[in-house]
Amino acid sequence: MAIYQNGPGRPGRRLAGPLSAMAAALVAGAGLTTFNPGVAGATAPINGETTYMFVANYGGSVALYRLPFTGDAPLETIAGTKTGLANPNAVAVNTARDLFVTNWDSSHPGTNAVLEFAPGANGNVSPIATIEGANTGLDDPHALAIDSSGDIWVFNFGGTVTEYPPGSKGNVTPIYSINLWGPAYPCTQVSGQPQSIAVDPAGDLWVDCGTMVLEYAPRATNAADPKAVITGPGTGLEQGSNPPDYWGYVGGFALDGSGDVFVANQVGPDGASPTVPSITEYPPGSNGDVAPETTISGPATDLPGSPGGLGWDNGNLYLAGWGSQAVYEYAAGATGDTGPIATLSGAATGLSSPVALAFVTIRSGEYCPGGCEA
Repeated sequence: MAIYQNGPGRPGRRLAGPLSAMAAALVAGAGLTTFNPGVAGATAPINGETTYMFVANYGGSVALYRLPFTGDAPLETIAGTKTGLANPNAVAVNTARDLFVTNWDSSHPGTNAVLEFAPGANGNVSPIATIEGANTGLDDPHALAIDSSGDIWVFNFGGTVTEYPPGSKGNVTPIYSINLWGPAYPCTQVSGQPQSIAVDPAGDLWVDCGTMVLEYAPRATNAADPKAVITGPGTGLEQGSNPPDYWGYVGGFALDGSGDVFVANQVGPDGASPTVPSITEYPPGSNGDVAPETTISGPATDLPGSPGGLGWDNGNLYLAGWGSQAVYEYAAGATGDTGPIATLSGAATGLSSPVALAFVTIRSGEYCPGGCEA
């Protein structure tokens, strides 16, 4: 099973070949049809494959950029009253290149919804489908993932994980749900807010909860019994200011193609650890208070104090810096005090508190993000 997540968590860090990490996983797992893109201002469609990055801006939009970064304005921006966007917090793309977005703003009508936009959506456009209503179980949907079957997974701020089949819209009942919050569970309401969700190739469910990352067996029914919980002072994860409640939260996590777990750590509140931001890596099978395998941290990294979601493309690691109005790209294998190899920032980019990332590779001349010139 190949998984396309939130921004954080798509597979393929060590996949070889000309395809991007996400495209390789998609083709292997689900038969992706990709397209040969041109870009705004191009004189002809670009041959070969081009990867694009969606960015969820908490300020109220979703924008699309061509990779590698150029620092230019986005090719497409979904924003406006018709879109239904209100503090979008997560993005994911399915094999048909439909874009899915969750909102997180409890004061705004319609935020208990997952919005689906058609490929090429741009401007003040309406979603082509919306999952919303009392039967859906949505409760401030926060994190989002789509598996290779096209199922939509949501981690709600209310503590539940809900799953919906492809094509879901309206007031649909989830085909699976589990409440991860409870006084006897590892994840409690005071642990902190959810940032990321993923489903790995074995079907295991991964979530973060405050200062921990948890792994559950496929469609687990006992939230008190996860397969693994990465947490503790030796992990390098944010520890919060009130152990054992660990009030605080990591910025997000991602799984690479080898099963390693990467976590973006915010600066701890009230002097709690860590005192500097970092990205920490844990090998497959990690559980408990385990030391990270690698750590990206230091002044040269340019890591913001409040990092957002993580994502992979073509072996490189990307980080949404919602506190710094930037997106950072780190080379494969980066560790220590290593600077980004590229940074997307500046007024022209339109970034507004970027929180989550999603990637799509397009080829074969049928779809041109931002428009094509003959």
